[in-house]
This record gives sequence, C-alpha cells and structure tokens, in this order.
Amino acid sequence: MFASLVVLMGCRPSIHEVVKVISAVPLGTSRAEMWNTLAKAYPKKVRPYELTTPPLAMTEGMIKADKNLIEVFHRKGGFVYVFPSNLYDKLPDKAYSDMVGLIREASDGDGSLEIIYDSNTNYIGFLANAYK
Repeated sequence: MFASLVVLMGCRPSIHEVVKVISAVPLGTSRAEMWNTLAKAYPKKVRPYELTTPPLAMTEGMIKADKNLIEVFHRKGGFVYVFPSNLYDKLPDKAYSDMVGLIREASDGDGSLEIIYDSNTNYIGFLANAYK
C-alpha cells in the first residue's frame, strides 16, 4: 500500500519543483520555448493541447483577482510567489496568461500556477500559490 501511495503522490511535481524550473527561464523567452522547457523537464506531464491552446488575454477582472489572491495568501500564511516581485506593478496594457495544470496542488484545488506574457507572448513572470 505504501508503494502505491508513493506512486500516486509522485504523479505530478509539486508547485515548488515547477517554480524552480520556470524561475531559471530568462524573462523575455517566447511562450513556445517556455512550454518546451516544461515539456523537457516533465515529459510525461505536459499534454499536447497545452502546447497549442492559445493563452488567455488578461482582463482587469483577472488582474484584480490575482492581486486579491496574493493578498489573501500573504495574510493567511499560504505559499505565494510572484516572479518578478513587481510583476503586477509593470504589467503591459495587453498581457496574456497560461494556467499550468501539471502541478500536484492544482489536481485537488489547493494551488495554481499562472505564467504571464507580454503582448508578443514573451514570458514576463508568473504567479504561484498553494495552501500547503
């Protein structure tokens, strides 16, 4: 039974593991290269549709929700990481995002990872959060 639990828990990387990978990706990297980096790091976890689905245009409502999430996680002591730390202070007028579903915490609703791009879909940062 313990072996089954280890296999089950090891199915998806933790948010902390994925944050280490994407933190090393230089800002300005193209969206395609960002996803290629994730696919190389987690070859059995990134699905083909994630490579072809267009990013979401970030609306004022989405940005406000992200800022609220950051505030709540800071206040309640959850894990929240914004990279770079001033990302939401310098968002371009047109920004895009991808939600990364490969993290373990996303599978049970305990966290999320959002990669953010500029108007040319070049990587400008990310927001990661988890209750654990």
